[in-house]
Order: sequence, then structure tokens, then C-alpha cells
Amino acid sequence: MTEEAAELNYTEAESLIPGRIVEDAPEDWIGGDVELQLLDVSKDTLSASESDEDEGGDPENNERELDFIIQKIKEIHAAKKKVQNPDGTFRQIEWRDFAILRRSLAGWGTRAVEAMRQAGIPAVVNERDGYFEAQEIQLLLALLSIIDNPEQDLPMAAVLHSGLVGLDANELGALRLSGEGSLWSLIPTYAEEAQDERLLAFIGHMERWRTLSRRHGVTDLLWDIYESQDYVNYVGAMPNGLVRRANVLALYDRAKGYEASGFRGLFRFLRFVESLRDSNQDMPLANVVSEADNVVRLMTIHKSKGLEFPVVFLSGVQKGFNMMDLRSELLIDKNAGLGLKGYFPDIRVSFPTMPWFYVKDVKEAALKAEEQRILYVALTRARDKLIMTGHFKGFKNAKGKLSTLGELIKNTASVEGQQLPTDIITQANTYLEWLIMGFTRHLDGGNPLRVAIEYEGPTYFDLPDKKCRIKVEVHDGSLYGDLDYKADIDETTINKVRELQAVNS
Repeated sequence: MTEEAAELNYTEAESLIPGRIVEDAPEDWIGGDVELQLLDVSKDTLSASESDEDEGGDPENNERELDFIIQKIKEIHAAKKKVQNPDGTFRQIEWRDFAILRRSLAGWGTRAVEAMRQAGIPAVVNERDGYFEAQEIQLLLALLSIIDNPEQDLPMAAVLHSGLVGLDANELGALRLSGEGSLWSLIPTYAEEAQDERLLAFIGHMERWRTLSRRHGVTDLLWDIYESQDYVNYVGAMPNGLVRRANVLALYDRAKGYEASGFRGLFRFLRFVESLRDSNQDMPLANVVSEADNVVRLMTIHKSKGLEFPVVFLSGVQKGFNMMDLRSELLIDKNAGLGLKGYFPDIRVSFPTMPWFYVKDVKEAALKAEEQRILYVALTRARDKLIMTGHFKGFKNAKGKLSTLGELIKNTASVEGQQLPTDIITQANTYLEWLIMGFTRHLDGGNPLRVAIEYEGPTYFDLPDKKCRIKVEVHDGSLYGDLDYKADIDETTINKVRELQAVNS
């Protein structure tokens, strides 16, 4: 970190001073080398020869990385490794001692928690949005939509296929093929002919709910749904039931707040929710986890500020920085001023101007400086063990030429002097590239990287951190990615449950 690259010089005055020195640690202490664990996915990637594009948005390879993290956590936990308490004593590791940090959890956090729970690892993620996308909330909103207007086939089909009614795909298809018109118009005749008690009961509920929605508020309607359908307990019995239950109760509280502000009516409430979703003003999922809960925590690096965990996984280090804002037609910076793209009206084509390029360069430099500081936060959250994970498309392409990372290793290894040039530091577009820069010139830890590209040039090893214990390992990415876990089951307990006799009431 330098003044030119990160807007500050990282000297002894700014350096992190360890608050403790571990002495006489047991052999099974989890602490030790700082690890960089990379998955080489070049064997399964058709475009492995061209690895210049952002690899962070690859769902398949992200799942490979997630699989690796899950296996690593299970391995550490099963080995009953020790972690150090703040008072210097040691104890056996627990699930709460693990934290997984990521620059952004969008599209990843919920999937990761689901996979970890399937693997028998209790985990929780507190995302800043995703409330309206939660399954239990979507079902409730679909039900409210058809109470307001039952002629809507999509939400009607969702409710009929859910556990509230319980029609399977064949029954739903038979209902659709039973006549013309909306599903709601077909239900009475179909239910009578098929003598389907579920549909007959649903018709009765719908008539009562529609009357209730006209005569009372949304909160009364929601509470009647909760009680008549036992909906709170229904979602509580689903996977991650504690959070789902809290989400359902939170919708009732939010409806109460909506009506307290003077608004009334189911239609207006649904339009209010729709406007929030259309404007991307989602709400956070309910937080039901306390510090005492024995679960693995997934969070963004921003959320981890001020926190420490015995074992930290920094995930997704290969993901590119978000530079969407730098592609705008108009760029504004408080110091550089205003940069506007030019426009040819005859052919309707815009083009970058010199002021636009200048403002873009200034804003990009500030963005990367901020990313360096965020990476510093992530690297300083671990008390005992730091493991960084990511995937990449090989150090060489199919033709044997060095890839982008391979060239970076070569250029970094040959730098003389302690400080890397600013142009090398600022050319990075991912955390992984910065980590590669730092690890390549390390005497021991960087050897696997230099060997991988068959580097034989000079290397400057007299660095301040040459005694730092680091380890780089590269794994075959094709060996990971199967997230169809089955949690370990105690068959003895299961057999005892099977032998239990029915209880007479």
C-alpha cells in the first residue's frame, strides 16, 4: 500500500501490531500458515485460453469453490482442532468460530447457506436484501394477490401447488384442461366433480378472506391466514425455519406499520410492495442469530468491520472489481470535475472524450485504493487462521503461453527492491491479483507460484515479511462442485426412534 496506489503509505506507523503472541500452543492448534487455496478450473473451461475476462461471475466454478470451503470446514471441525481464547487458553473448535467473508453476497449467500446445511454445517447469512424473494414471503404475496383479484392465473397456480392446498402438477394440469377461463372460474366445478376436499375447503377460505379484506385491514387478514392455515408453524417446519418464521411475522409488523401511516386497503398494500420491488428497495431478511448461536457466519467484508473470528475464509478473491459506474456517459468527480462522452447524432453513436478519459482514470484510481483498504480489513479479521480461496483458469493457456496471472507472476518476481511499482499495483482488477503480487516474491510461500510458470529469473527475497508463514496450494477444480450433500445421520438414534410406540392421548 503506497500513497500513489492506495492513498496512504503502509509503514511501521500504520502496520497492524499483533495483540498477542502464541506460545506453547498445542499440536492440534488451528493456527499456522496463512493459506491461499486456489482451484484450477482450466480443464473444464472451454475459454481457458482466454482468461482475461472476469471469472467471478461463473456460477459453476463458484459452486466448486463453495464445495471446497465446505469440505475444508468439515475437515477442520472433525479433526477437533483447538482455537485460542482471548485469555490465552485453548479450547476445541466450534461452528461459531468459522466466518466466511466475501466482497458481495448477492446471488451467493443464500445458496451457500443451503449447501452448508445440507452438508450438516449450521450456517446463517444476514443479507441486506432478499426479503421479497424469500419463498415464504412470495407465497404469502401470491395469496394476497389472488384474494385481491382471483382471476390471476400465475399467483393462483403458485398457491394451489403450494402446501396451502397441495395440488401436484398432474392435478393442476387437469384443472387447467377442465375448461375455458381462469383457474378460479374452473375450481368450483372441478372440485365438485372430483370431490376434492382440499379445493372445496380452499373455496371457503377464499370467500371468507375476500370478505375480510373488504371489511378489515391487511393486518387482520394476514393474522387470519396465519391462524386458519397454521402458516407460522408451517414455514417454521421448513429448512431454515427460524428465519422463515421471523420473516412471516415481520411481514405482519410491516403491514401494521403501513396502516399506522394512514394507508388502507389490500390493493394499495400490494401496489406499495410492488413499487418497492420495482425500485430495488428490497428489505433485509429477519435476523434471528445472536452471538451465542453455534453457527458458521457468512457476511460481507463491510459487515465484518470491528469483528474478529478464530478462523476466517476470504472467499471469491478472483471476482473482479465492480466498475459499472465508470461506464456511464457522464462521470463526475469532486477533484477531477466533469467528464462527458461525445455524441454523433447522425449515426447515433457516443464516443469517449479526453475529459471523460481523465475523470475515469481518477475515479478508477480512487476505486482501487478503496478496494485495497477493504482487502486490508478482510485480512485482519482472523485471530488464529486465515484461508483465502478462489478459482482461476490456469497459469498457462492451451498453447503453453502464460496466462494473465502467469504474466503477473513473472513480472512481479523480477522486480528489484522492496516496493512494487505503482503501475503493477494499479493494473490489478481482483483481490487475487494483489495476493499473487505479494506472495510471488515470498521466499518459501511463493515457490509454488514460481514453479508453476517455470520461472528462472532473479528474485528479490529481502522483504520485511520474509519470515511470514504463508502457503499456496493449487487444486484440480474438476474434483469439486458436487453440492448434493447428505448430512451425517446417527443411525442408532434413528433406529431407537423407529422402535418407539404410539402415545395414547
